Amino acid sequence: MDKVNVLSKNGIFIFRFNDGEFGSKWCGIWNEDTKLVDYFAFKINGEYLSSKNVNAFQIYNTQLERYDYKVGNINVSEDVFCSDNQVIVTLKSSAYSDVEAEIGVNIRKREENYIPDKTYNLEVIRNGFKVEYKDRTLYVYFSRGDFNYSPIYGKHAPGEYARSKGFSKYFDDASEQNKFIPGTIKASLKEGEEFNIIFSTQRMEEDMIFGAISSRLRVSKDYNDLIGIICDSYGYGDVFDRNFMKDVIDSLFSYANLQKKKIYAGFPYFNQFWIRDALFILPSFININQPNFVRDVIKTIVALSSDKGVPNIAGSSLFPMDTMPLLIIDVLDYYLKTGDNQTLLSLDPWLNKFVYIMKNRLEGNFIHDKGRETWMDSMNREYSIEIQALWLRAMQDLIRIERTYRKEDTRIPDIIDKLRNGLGQFKRRSYLSDQLNRDINSANQLFVPFLLDSDEELNNIVIDNLKQNLLTDYGVLSVAKTDPSFDPKSYQNGAVWPFLSSIAAGVAFKLKDYDLGRSIVSIIKNKNFDAQCSSRINEIFEPNGKPQGCVSQAWSIGMIPRIIDDYFIGVRVDEVERRLLIDQPPANLTFYRNLTALGKRVKLEFKDGKVSSDLPISKEDEKLVIDI
Repeated sequence: MDKVNVLSKNGIFIFRFNDGEFGSKWCGIWNEDTKLVDYFAFKINGEYLSSKNVNAFQIYNTQLERYDYKVGNINVSEDVFCSDNQVIVTLKSSAYSDVEAEIGVNIRKREENYIPDKTYNLEVIRNGFKVEYKDRTLYVYFSRGDFNYSPIYGKHAPGEYARSKGFSKYFDDASEQNKFIPGTIKASLKEGEEFNIIFSTQRMEEDMIFGAISSRLRVSKDYNDLIGIICDSYGYGDVFDRNFMKDVIDSLFSYANLQKKKIYAGFPYFNQFWIRDALFILPSFININQPNFVRDVIKTIVALSSDKGVPNIAGSSLFPMDTMPLLIIDVLDYYLKTGDNQTLLSLDPWLNKFVYIMKNRLEGNFIHDKGRETWMDSMNREYSIEIQALWLRAMQDLIRIERTYRKEDTRIPDIIDKLRNGLGQFKRRSYLSDQLNRDINSANQLFVPFLLDSDEELNNIVIDNLKQNLLTDYGVLSVAKTDPSFDPKSYQNGAVWPFLSSIAAGVAFKLKDYDLGRSIVSIIKNKNFDAQCSSRINEIFEPNGKPQGCVSQAWSIGMIPRIIDDYFIGVRVDEVERRLLIDQPPANLTFYRNLTALGKRVKLEFKDGKVSSDLPISKEDEKLVIDI
């Protein structure tokens, strides 16, 4: 059980090893990027519950998990439930037991480590105690027993455990951490009785405490039922099976903060609102029936923008050249699926501002990105190919948005012509170069057919290069294995990125190489999924399959619903004629999908090379057409 797991709900998350240990400085309970608790530990009849006596672990969904322990002849279960503003831990014993609970408090920001002479304000309150540090507060409540007030200050290095389990230095540098134990909670349990502890960011009255405890399993079941309902809008085949889709949908909700209208890039240490990452997976939230959340996230991002553009991270001073076009692309995608004219019209002033910003970065036929302004932010890149493709697609989408306003920005067609001409200069004999003036064979060329309707020759170059030089048994390399810059131990100069694998699968499906697309999705599902974090996918893998980087990365799995609708079944919306356009499917595609186009629900079924729908279907220029 040398894996980890994450439970999360609207910014509250708990990170832990599957054997019950809290063996990393990233383990514990967090409220967004603020740590609250390093660990909690229980003694049953004087013996700690630990990796030494754990028998089983099961994660039900992103809100509920269970540990089963054997202490002597006694069976002990530990349920952990994550909800809004709180984590509830419930112990049950198969026989009479004495329970002692110890809580290691460490209230800190994500970038902090050990702070000498750190002190807390500790206060005993009804049914628990309160711990304060600066402007941050943790409330701890318990359902039975007594609190022994005996505060102890110390330090520890939990990352040493992670290192002993083979996790990389990138996972944890084993730095020292503050440890504060407010005291111990002691209680006795009869067979079948529960001992509950609530960790909360808010003060709770007694009725709220017991209401939260009594409703936790029902709330988790309701959430599980919601995932199931969304799953039922998908058909299942050899790759997109129901269990996989349930985990995909559960993952998307785990990275979303529905209350604060933001998306986290990953857990445990990308627990911030990374706007670039969010924009790549935002269309998937519409595909899983969350259009209002998408609308609100778009508005949140627009509010964070300035005359410099859109920041990479909320509150950052870096305004890269890929966040702006991604936002424009997502705005059109939102409209095409919802038909929400009101929101689209409200964004007109912002869109005009972005065209102005973009024109100032246009140098000849190219958008000039510089420094670390791309998703490959560990490298200095300039005139990057995906930036050109993103802006060309964004300008094409902007024309479609302008037509919805019944107007046209005369600046845009000239920009499109220049970018289209410039893109041709990235072409080499057998690949598209990563940068205009540097011959590097990277996966970024996949963005061209992923985002644009390219000519057949260009498509063939990219797909052949993908098969020969970029695709491995564990996914798509960031840089081709034949390139001089390739380094299998590097972060962005050779590592496998499941994020890129999703894009590659989309390209394969778009270009009608269904066998290739299915094989790539199968890699994501069978080789990447659940490798180091239960029901999640790592940020990167070494080419030999060793998982590395952030253990639970949003865009590693969050693009799947988008890939299914836009590429696997290839649905496109003609907003002018109000039509749904569908490519003729292959004979071996068996799938159904209930989706939304311009706000209207449409049922589709693919079988034996035919498409059926609850709406009339006609054929036009090798396309199947549904009027909506």
